[in-house]
Amino acid sequence: MHLVIIFIFLNYFIKPKMYMTIVYESNLSKEFLRIILDYIKEGLRLLLNNSHTGTLKLLPKWHRDILKFIFPSEMKKIEDATRRVVQEVDEEIFKYKEYMVNALLKMLEEIQKRREEEGSAVSQAYSESAVQPFYRALEAMMRMHVEIADVFSSRSFMAAFLTLSLLDRKLQRLWEDKISVKINREGGIPIIHSTWSRLAEKEICLICKPKCAELDIEETCKALERVGRNISTKEDLLNKIHDGMVDYERGGRSKLSKITYNELNPVEQNKGVKELLCEYIIEHLCALREQKQPNELLIEDIKTYINKVFVNRSFLEYEVYSALVRQGIAAIPQLHFSIRDAQLETSPYEAEVDVVATTNAKLCLLEVTTLGDEKNIEEKIKKYEWLKNFIEADKVIFVISQAMKSVKDVFSSHQPEFSCMEFNELYSGIHKLLTN
Repeated sequence: MHLVIIFIFLNYFIKPKMYMTIVYESNLSKEFLRIILDYIKEGLRLLLNNSHTGTLKLLPKWHRDILKFIFPSEMKKIEDATRRVVQEVDEEIFKYKEYMVNALLKMLEEIQKRREEEGSAVSQAYSESAVQPFYRALEAMMRMHVEIADVFSSRSFMAAFLTLSLLDRKLQRLWEDKISVKINREGGIPIIHSTWSRLAEKEICLICKPKCAELDIEETCKALERVGRNISTKEDLLNKIHDGMVDYERGGRSKLSKITYNELNPVEQNKGVKELLCEYIIEHLCALREQKQPNELLIEDIKTYINKVFVNRSFLEYEVYSALVRQGIAAIPQLHFSIRDAQLETSPYEAEVDVVATTNAKLCLLEVTTLGDEKNIEEKIKKYEWLKNFIEADKVIFVISQAMKSVKDVFSSHQPEFSCMEFNELYSGIHKLLTN
């Protein structure tokens, strides 16, 4: 009976969701489940050894801080549910001894009163009473699943959670005062990370759509850069964008479309491409809008985001990150590493990695670039060589535009863990590169 209950619980816990792809189901949700169950098992081991579970942490502090900043509601739900289940199991274990002793005493009394042939039936009845705490502990775990079930539908959260978990295992050998990993908290809100996670959940992409296969990367970058610069440098346009975002539920989207489309007119003649770019910009603005209440959304937040994403071409990093998550590869964008080491000429060593990804327990660093010559690429490779060796990353992949394909020869003279690919290979080649 007990094994049947456990089987039903675990089977339900990892039951495939109809809206998940097979790759996503196997790569993200099952690995995420493993970490959650490992946490619970560690809590049970502490209880078995009569140790206090109050010091048990689901995640290390830096890891937890990043996730809480990007995914506050998901992290609260996970932490509350897992902490509660360990506490409830602890309480049931405490009760188990009392239940067992009382059941045995009552069973012996009944056996003395009844005929010997009735002893087995009495034993069965009281053994079921004795294991009531066990049943309740299982029920607590099943309730936990119900509480956090919706978290399993958030691919971007699980992708970030798993990437940071592997990175933490890589960094455990380093002293905390020697390395720190963080994200940029500019503007007081997770401008990039939280916005991009929402876009990735909606599978918003520009470069990797079949109908966008013929988009010229460089021309697309220039068009978005010009529109972004026009909007961010003109106060009247910024005010109109802000008003459209605040009034989004009352016709604000059509206002945003009109403004964006007009700004694209001078820089893009193809109507189909223009519509794609317009829709793409609006989706970014809508995802940004969700970060705050309408009355809390600042014009400066909008300006900062437009400059970072469109003027500085960071949307390409989003495209790579989104492509990875859609394929069931755990990833998180824009992680900042700060390393202090006496052997370094300049300490601390500072580096921001465009995208950090993991699959099959391998850690990969991705650099996204559309500009630069062979000398510039050599300098970037040198930076990544040191970082890769220090944090024991398995691969470094440069994602480049077709216009830069002449720099591919540079990688042949470096470690085999270094490679490059073009944007149009994000779906056809990225999984192979990461897993080989």
